[in-house]
Amino acid sequence: MMKRKTIKKFQIVLKTLFEMKNVSFSYLEKKVLVDINLSIKKGEKVAIIGLNGAGKTTLVKLFLNLYQVETGTVTFSNEILKTDKNLQLQKHIGVVWQDYFNFDFSLRETVAFGNIEKIDQDNLVHEALRKVSLQDYNNIDMILGKSFDEDGVVPSGGQWQKLAIARAYFDNKEIIFMDEPTASLDPVAEYNQFRNISEYFKDSSVVFVSHRIGFARLAERILVIDGGKIIEDGSHDELIQKRGMYSELFYSQAQWYKEETK
Repeated sequence: MMKRKTIKKFQIVLKTLFEMKNVSFSYLEKKVLVDINLSIKKGEKVAIIGLNGAGKTTLVKLFLNLYQVETGTVTFSNEILKTDKNLQLQKHIGVVWQDYFNFDFSLRETVAFGNIEKIDQDNLVHEALRKVSLQDYNNIDMILGKSFDEDGVVPSGGQWQKLAIARAYFDNKEIIFMDEPTASLDPVAEYNQFRNISEYFKDSSVVFVSHRIGFARLAERILVIDGGKIIEDGSHDELIQKRGMYSELFYSQAQWYKEETK
């Protein structure tokens, strides 16, 4: 009698970039984060959702080693973060904050600050501008702002924000953190920008933080933070079925995204 061959199933195990274990953090004796456990894997697209003051930005700053944990550990590529690791992290991580900087320099410089070593590569500057729908800016050596040139071009608030995102596009990092980077955009534009970010950074991990959540259904994984704790963790469909805080917030904001959620 012939024996059946056993077919082994192989599962691709993604590399863990960041991991938090039992992390808590206080600010002025107030608990901001409580017993956080999570990991972010290579190539993963993660949305961190929560109301203002929930602890989202603090969580990002702990990942970036800008704050030191009170208890627990934060690791990057299995190495515990310490203050002397900041320079090493900068080589791997891109960040776009809500409170980004407006640089009154040339358009080329404003974008190339993402990786100043590549400032002379015109094609990369144009590509970064195209990715944020600013391809109409053909003259990449024109001056932005009025600080150094009265004839300088003054971008709108939304255009400045897109330029901040273009800096992240300019140098592909292993992981990108975006903390409310599209607050100056309307909700549908934010949704489209996240879709573009996911496409262009398809080989990188992206962590997108916002209190507006219509875009979150594009993420592979959604973390909901409330009161300094992760109260929900799953995909859009999973959390909608759970009928918890994510579901409530999503439907309360659905009218903002009515053209996208049909």
